[in-house]
Amino acid sequence: MPFYERQPYIQPLYQIVGEVLNGDIRIPRFQRPGTETTWTAEKRGDLLDSLYRGFPIGTILLWSTRMPIKTLDVVGGFRVQKTVSSEGQRLLLDGHQRLSTLVQILGPGLISDLQRREIERKPRDSTGPAGEEAWVFDLQPIKENAKSRDRFILLKKDQQPTSSQLPLSTALDRKALNRWLREQKPPLSDTQITEADALRDRLREYSIPVAVLVADSLEDATESFKRINSSGVPMSDFNMVAALAYQDGFDPQELFEKYNSELLEPLGWRDVPDSHILRVCAALAGQHPAKFEVDKLADQLRENNHLIHQAFNAVARAAEAIRQACGIHGPEALPYSWQLIILAIRVGSDDSNLSEPKTLEAIWRWLWLTTYGEVFAGVNSTIYDRSSAALTNMIQGGDWLAMERDVTRKVRALTRFDFRAARAKALALLMARHQDQNDLQGPAHRALAAGGSSLGLLQASGRRSIWWHLAVIDDQASIAGYRNALQRRASGNSSDSENQLLTRIGVPSDAQGSIPNLLAARRELLKADEQRFISDLGLEWADADADAGVDEQAE
Repeated sequence: MPFYERQPYIQPLYQIVGEVLNGDIRIPRFQRPGTETTWTAEKRGDLLDSLYRGFPIGTILLWSTRMPIKTLDVVGGFRVQKTVSSEGQRLLLDGHQRLSTLVQILGPGLISDLQRREIERKPRDSTGPAGEEAWVFDLQPIKENAKSRDRFILLKKDQQPTSSQLPLSTALDRKALNRWLREQKPPLSDTQITEADALRDRLREYSIPVAVLVADSLEDATESFKRINSSGVPMSDFNMVAALAYQDGFDPQELFEKYNSELLEPLGWRDVPDSHILRVCAALAGQHPAKFEVDKLADQLRENNHLIHQAFNAVARAAEAIRQACGIHGPEALPYSWQLIILAIRVGSDDSNLSEPKTLEAIWRWLWLTTYGEVFAGVNSTIYDRSSAALTNMIQGGDWLAMERDVTRKVRALTRFDFRAARAKALALLMARHQDQNDLQGPAHRALAAGGSSLGLLQASGRRSIWWHLAVIDDQASIAGYRNALQRRASGNSSDSENQLLTRIGVPSDAQGSIPNLLAARRELLKADEQRFISDLGLEWADADADAGVDEQAE
């Protein structure tokens, strides 16, 4: 049975951070992601302020074991050293977000303490959640009597600190801090220098309670891990399942990364959330994907190591079918995630041949009915059951009446564009069909796989919330080319090639007048296209002309 190695003890913060960087404390792979993907910048700033003010931040829980558990090589953006000890290893069970935050922000200031020349930073996509974050402490806040939390500032990308903004990456290094204080121009005041020294002392002297758990088995450790994480910030279902299913030789996270690269990335669907794959796993294991039990699924994954591969293969086949049938080339352009999940479960359950024209026709109709009918606007197990039954029936040549009560039959005009909404994605895909002349594998469809960033404004003063101000930007034309063509048509001097560009995005060939008038004509043409599309699905167009008021304001 698990027990504590000894009574919890108090350890200085800088020593704990140093032990993480040195590899003396390691993060098991079954842990949830660190601060880069879990904590917001606001939470990281709150943690720094708590240290500064001496507020408690909770106990760090470690697991002492001789078991060869795989661990993370990178914590807080820095590579940690690999250590080998005959006494086993100490693994972090609780406190990952806190420690990864502190390693990320304060770690570089421990180079002298660790007797190292540098700490290797792992190259990271600067567009990621945390990127290369630069935190500073403002020694001269703009507001008089500013709260201490306001003095911890996250600089914007490429923003340089002022002479009174102390980089926290040097705060724990006495020599680096003194050098920084001497180099500032104009020179800092005595009060500012005193505050800088006080910040360093507060951070170095801050102490954290540490408890070390000794457990005989991985099952006991992960069960303790589960119960610890049942309060506070909950883990995602995926990370909890990965933790509970982890065993020597079977690492769910590693398999997810492997199959993502092998099966989904070549299709452009690598960004399917792990939680969606997990629902497919649950369904293939006999659980309900809308309400599966985490503990039970973890056991099922351990018992059937091929289940993850089966789920990824089903998702890959479903993604390919959605691409062929509907021209959706990635998860960012998919109106509802449940559309992929349900189709993948169907594929994985009976190994259907999705390449048959009648099958693709059924998938096309089902996907667009569930999109315009807003079937998945709120999902529960009953809605899942009915929509899944409808898909099966349609693939077999039947109707969609199984989900009839969940389909909103009257479709209204979109009044405010937000690409995150299913209705907006449907309209963006309509634009792509027009631009690609119904070639579902055309450049506009492929460009939409990037999400909302693939849409550009057709006039500099346009609004991204007004859909007819937007067009899909692909490799056939630039946004500057479309804008120039609009300006030339408005002035009555457009060339044949410019007119072809405008026709491609839906501006009628006979439309004349100002740019707002040309875009309003485009709106009416695309709106008529959507009305026909919806009518072909068997739904009704409930046009309240709500977008007319928005158009008038835009003009």
